[in-house]
Amino acid sequence: MRDLTDKEQQYCLEAFESMIRKLNKTIETMAAKGSKNLATPQNRRFACEVALSMLHHHWNKAEFTYSLSEVKDAQQILLRIRPSIQKQLPKFAENTPQHTIAMRRLLALDVVADYLQEFLTQ
Repeated sequence: MRDLTDKEQQYCLEAFESMIRKLNKTIETMAAKGSKNLATPQNRRFACEVALSMLHHHWNKAEFTYSLSEVKDAQQILLRIRPSIQKQLPKFAENTPQHTIAMRRLLALDVVADYLQEFLTQ
C-alpha cells in the first residue's frame, strides 16, 4: 500500500464522515416516511463508522473497539458500496465537486479495505 500525504488522509476521513452524514439523512427521511426497511442504510452507516474508526486507529493511534466479526461484516458491506460509486462516476464531469467527492470516496474505500484486511489477518 502506498503512503498517503496528510492531505490525502484528511480526504479519506472526510469521505467517511460525509458518507455517514448522508446515510443519517437517508435513515431519517426513510423513518419519517414510515419505511420499515431501514436495515440497508443502517448497515452501511455502521460499516462506514467501523471504517472511520479504523482510519483513526491506524493514523492517529486511536482506540479501535470493534470485534473481529463486526470488522468482517463491515468489510463485506464496504466492498458492496464501491461498485455503486464507480457506476455513478461517469455521470460526473471531471473537476466537478461531485466527481471529486466520488474519487475521494473511492480512495477512502481502497485505503480502508487494506487496513481492514490487515486487521483480519493479524
